Amino acid sequence: MVELLHGIPVQQLVGHVRHFGWKAIFMINDKNDKPDAGAETPKMARQSAARPGDRKAGKPMARILVIDDDPEMRAVLEQTLQLAGHKVELAADGRQGVAAFANAPADVVITDLYMPNQDGLEMITELRKRFPTVAIIAMSGRAAATALLSIAGKLGAVEVLQKPFVPAELLATVEKVLRDR
Repeated sequence: MVELLHGIPVQQLVGHVRHFGWKAIFMINDKNDKPDAGAETPKMARQSAARPGDRKAGKPMARILVIDDDPEMRAVLEQTLQLAGHKVELAADGRQGVAAFANAPADVVITDLYMPNQDGLEMITELRKRFPTVAIIAMSGRAAATALLSIAGKLGAVEVLQKPFVPAELLATVEKVLRDR
């Protein structure tokens, strides 16, 4: 059995995005398909642990706006967040993101920093001006990412993620932001 952390199947997410790292759990059992005594199987882990994205009464946990110019990255983030139970809206650049947020505010905005038309830093500044309580997570994977992510934090991003990151890190960051609101 191959599974991503938090029970997201690898088969549903394999082959996307060059900047997104995956951390997989591989369970190999050569003892007649019976788990080792005391070993926790993925099914047991899913049943026993409170996982990010557990749905309550079938309703999404949060509405999340993902802003990234890379269509593959948007697709992977969308799928990861949806599998965790969130409702996801997408935008391809800062201008589209600000318009989408103004039209239907999200609980969390996740934005890349390098984008055409309006980059992430400009978008963070504009969103903060227009919607002071917006919760923003900035992400970047470029060479200057550390410096830019630091600037994003000073402009109003409440959390930052440096690419590549694993789904568990993304989901934990989203949960932290939602919890701290």
